[in-house]
Amino acid sequence: MAIDGPPDLAHLVANAGRVADLRVEHIPAVLGVLEQLRAALWARMLRTPEPPVRAADGDDLLTVPEAAAELKFTTAYVYEAVRRHELGAVRKGKYVRIRRGDLQAWLEGRRPRTLDQGTTAPDSSPHGPSRGRASGRRTPAASVHPLRQRTPVKPPSSGGDGAR
Repeated sequence: MAIDGPPDLAHLVANAGRVADLRVEHIPAVLGVLEQLRAALWARMLRTPEPPVRAADGDDLLTVPEAAAELKFTTAYVYEAVRRHELGAVRKGKYVRIRRGDLQAWLEGRRPRTLDQGTTAPDSSPHGPSRGRASGRRTPAASVHPLRQRTPVKPPSSGGDGAR
């Protein structure tokens, strides 16, 4: 059963088996419409990138440079806020990460969330407090003493008058 009039693209898409019923002289028109549709779909796909998928509750982690770039602050300022426990961070060894939710809380003037609501954990690493001390011993604090003037030391005499 051949399709007599110009084919309806919606019917062809819905039932691909009807392609066999197309008249040969209608195929170039269908291909032209399909090419236009294809070009429009490619243009739409390339022009509008998908927005990045964010965690709904703000649990995605940012590096300090990423957080600083987002805030338009220097990295030193963000590190200092983390050091002063104003901005909550996750620390593991030398790595520091900031939860997006903690960053938002800091901007709004709220305290960052922590496991223990009473205090902010200083370091999530078990090695944090003793960093740099392999034996665990504490180094005595440096003390400052005033300089004493040395008196010159005389060489010991050999018991005689020194002449042989």
